[in-house]
Amino acid sequence: MFRIGALLIAALGLAVAMLTLSQDDVSHFLAGSPESEPVAVQKLASPPEPKEREVSVESELYSFDYVYPAQAAAIPELGELLERKIVQDKARVEAEATESRKDAKANGFPFQPHYFDLGWRTSADLPGWLGLQAAVQTYGGGAHPNHDFDSLVWDRRTGKAHAPLELFVSAEALDRAVHQRYCAALDKERAERRDQSVEQVRKDGMWECPGVSELVIALESSGGKGFDKIVLLAAPYIAGPYVEGSYVTEVAVDGPVLAAVRPEYREAFRKPR
Repeated sequence: MFRIGALLIAALGLAVAMLTLSQDDVSHFLAGSPESEPVAVQKLASPPEPKEREVSVESELYSFDYVYPAQAAAIPELGELLERKIVQDKARVEAEATESRKDAKANGFPFQPHYFDLGWRTSADLPGWLGLQAAVQTYGGGAHPNHDFDSLVWDRRTGKAHAPLELFVSAEALDRAVHQRYCAALDKERAERRDQSVEQVRKDGMWECPGVSELVIALESSGGKGFDKIVLLAAPYIAGPYVEGSYVTEVAVDGPVLAAVRPEYREAFRKPR
């Protein structure tokens, strides 16, 4: 009696499984065909989708947060590169915080825990390239936190990471292509923050318009066909005093910019429509 009941349960389970498959899958299954697995089995065997990678560590010495997007995690070599950066940055922050606490104890002043927060975001996701841009916030025990930027582009064809400036003939060539437009936009923004006129800003000899080599350059795509926008990122103290914060200025790719791109990378760039 027990064996009959078990057989009935097994038969019922097989029938339910058959209902979830297509007619072709059932035929292959019944015939024992080795040519293909049923669709239901294939779906169960598919690998999980890549997810955003997030690392968060907190101790009495420091806090450490690092994030990079799923698009980067989906590229194994790029993921390995970013994982090495995580290890290196974390080790550096821990060593600096350890030394800072020793100094504080030796000199009789309170120790302030350090922190490091870096978040990558996707700036361009193209068939041949992936662009990443990062905002960085750090505190190393000084009077105030610091802010900075980072960027890279990943060449899917060669499997290599590049600093965006490496795609151009030189920093000077790119500077000549964007300097006038960049400085005009930057001066307008600085005038608004300082409640001054653009003419007053330009007379300020302390904070001249920085060159490309002083900035972090990121490449963006608004149309998904190629890099069509250059983002010029100025951390505090680069284009103005700390209290003014960072300046983020966008410049569209045009003819002079295309002329400044290395010939082997020119097909990756487009003028915006």
